Amino acid sequence: ALWERGEGASLYLKDWNLAMTATAAEGEWYTTPPHFASDWLNGFAHATEQGSDHRFVYVGRASTFTPLHTDVLCSYSWSFNVAGEKKWWLIPPEDGWRLRADSSAGALAHDLRELKSGDASFPGWDAEARSRVLCVRQRPGEAIFVPSCWVHQVSNETDAISINHNWLNGNCAARCWDFLQARRDEIVRIVEGCADDEDTTQQVPATFP
Repeated sequence: ALWERGEGASLYLKDWNLAMTATAAEGEWYTTPPHFASDWLNGFAHATEQGSDHRFVYVGRASTFTPLHTDVLCSYSWSFNVAGEKKWWLIPPEDGWRLRADSSAGALAHDLRELKSGDASFPGWDAEARSRVLCVRQRPGEAIFVPSCWVHQVSNETDAISINHNWLNGNCAARCWDFLQARRDEIVRIVEGCADDEDTTQQVPATFP
């Protein structure tokens, strides 16, 4: 209704768990392509009857976009365009650090299109790194696969609707586990750094379940 009134052009519906709303009588809203069917992440969510999963629908007007990011848990992702066109920028894992301010473990840059050559905050983002960026135009009826740990940004070139899943299986499980262990170690270091001011370390488990 907003769009019909010429309003809400900058609004972008993301991470809508549409598939979770389907009833047994209605059946599934769509079928996962066989290439992506081996899915431990969402399979576990369903087997344990969790209230949410990592199957999403995105609906956005032209020019809305998803900023630079890597996918949750260093998982795989796939995206199918139901309608409209998208542009993807994909950066290989070995160049991901170049897109973090001062080459640290801090937050990623927001918009790849705004990064200029010689930006002092991103000294590693040089011409050689930019030459390795993959740019893909995704059209209606096309699916794209994003490997683990690839930094990426997506722009809606037209009004667009897409189905997106985060997923993992035996091919990337070790990488996902390493990511979780690294994040746990980081949390422990942060909490231990607060020990002089507040006794918070007692609440940090030795291992994740």
